[in-house]
Amino acid sequence: MRITRGRRSRTPDPTDNPPAKRAKKKNAEASFGKLPQDLQKAILTMFCHEEGIDLRERIKRLGTIRQICRCTNEWGRLALAAHVSHRELERRKELVAIFEGGEEPFAAIAKAILGKDQGMCALFDVLVHNTDGRSAFRGLKLMAKIFDKEEKWLRKCKAHMDAGNTSLAGVVPDED
Repeated sequence: MRITRGRRSRTPDPTDNPPAKRAKKKNAEASFGKLPQDLQKAILTMFCHEEGIDLRERIKRLGTIRQICRCTNEWGRLALAAHVSHRELERRKELVAIFEGGEEPFAAIAKAILGKDQGMCALFDVLVHNTDGRSAFRGLKLMAKIFDKEEKWLRKCKAHMDAGNTSLAGVVPDED
């Protein structure tokens, strides 16, 4: 069939193309994202700081909260850094208990080195208070490097003392 200009196309047959059904309007569903940000923050804070959970669980929960959206990511960054620093402090206290059982001069040295940790974590909390959390993560990274170097050296010293040596002469920290 030949189509010429100005000729209208034929109307479609209703049996070939049934009329599209209108989608039913959905009932308004409650969505966490539709809540005001202050209320979201209050709910997530309650979830994070629930009574009876330890720091490890709080860190896991904060990690989950940060994955919800950009807003919660930024909100949770500082809290996560603070909780991780406190968990690191707990871990270091356990390390003190391990080193206290060794030789007397070494135990005193280890306790002196690890005794500054609580002050260092308190200083960290003060320095990052009311920041965006990015500086907190940078500080946490630096603090972790310092702690790792100290722990390697202390473990090296403990192994040296356990080998029967009475002096720490010749034991030097690893260079990185």
